[in-house]
Amino acid sequence: MAHKAIYALMVAGLATSGNANAFSGNDLIKWLPEYEQGTSLNSGMYLGYVSGVADIGNNILFCAKSTVTRGQLAAIVGKYLRNNPESWQEEASTLVTAALEKAFPCPEAPAKNK
Repeated sequence: MAHKAIYALMVAGLATSGNANAFSGNDLIKWLPEYEQGTSLNSGMYLGYVSGVADIGNNILFCAKSTVTRGQLAAIVGKYLRNNPESWQEEASTLVTAALEKAFPCPEAPAKNK
């Protein structure tokens, strides 16, 4: 639980509510076709953003195996974005995390007996 709180603080530092510079799902969905075609700087923005959030959140909020590629992560996030257009106004980090939590849930920790 402490790891989740630390992660939440880290993400909040990257993209705080009300920050005019915070990226949203609208940015990600705009960059996605360019990433898929590899046609512009925005293709790197998409992959870099997804990779950065994945690096910070892995083994804290979601548990992707080390064999999962950055391309797979990008494809999973892209699928999530396309299936959830009603959420595009949300912060990009929230959407990337939601997609990866859904795809790679962490195993439940065994209950501790006191």
